[in-house]
Amino acid sequence: MSTKDELINAKNELKAKKKELVKFRKSNKLKADQVPEDEKLAKTLEKLKGAVEKQEAVLAEIKEKAKAEKGKRGPSTKYDYPMVKDEDSGEEREMTAAEKKKFRAKARAEKKKAEKGEQAPKKEKKEKAPKAKKKKKTEESEEDDD
Repeated sequence: MSTKDELINAKNELKAKKKELVKFRKSNKLKADQVPEDEKLAKTLEKLKGAVEKQEAVLAEIKEKAKAEKGKRGPSTKYDYPMVKDEDSGEEREMTAAEKKKFRAKARAEKKKAEKGEQAPKKEKKEKAPKAKKKKKTEESEEDDD
């Protein structure tokens, strides 16, 4: 059974036990904090109060369990940011927003580079023969004049 179901069941049981306690008090014409003089009624009342308190403890335990399972709230991040040494004081601190942005860009570039390397081998560039230099237009126009 999931924690949510356990929580719902525990709440329902607590409501039922509280109703039973209220019903007992009404049937014996007892106020909320009044203790009956009859020992038999007092024992029954204590038994019902104990059951309610016990159920409240169980409910609190289930709530703590559910809270622990939920974990911390907040956005889940794709990246685990390392601690950075502060340039001024030399102490370790968390990254600033700008540093986180650079870290993410670098991580994406490395990931892309790694994927590219796995998919196809790199093509080696061919060395090109040096091209003949073209003459400037001014030199060409002077030669034409001759």
